[in-house]
Amino acid sequence: MSNNSDIINNSLNNLINQLASELSGRFIVHMEDYLNKIEQRNPKKILITSKELSNLLSLSPSTIVKLRKDGMPSVKIGDAVRFDIEECKNWINQNLKTEKDENSKL
Repeated sequence: MSNNSDIINNSLNNLINQLASELSGRFIVHMEDYLNKIEQRNPKKILITSKELSNLLSLSPSTIVKLRKDGMPSVKIGDAVRFDIEECKNWINQNLKTEKDENSKL
């Protein structure tokens, strides 16, 4: 009986890892698309608020805060935090794709 449980658990773990890899890949593509659209509208360097970045990426404000704590570049002007779209795009490409690659190796 334990052998069957081990087989089921291993199969479930493999499916979860495959799903996580697929979802993170789709998430990265989605984020890149949004950032590219914004950049095309205004190719000048632009700083946006956390709320604007949150809306653009369809992420919660708390996720933006977490990404910032994880190293996503931002600019602090007084108490205000702003994000440069190009810098965020580069950071996402460098950091989140690395996580996706690591998940696909599991």
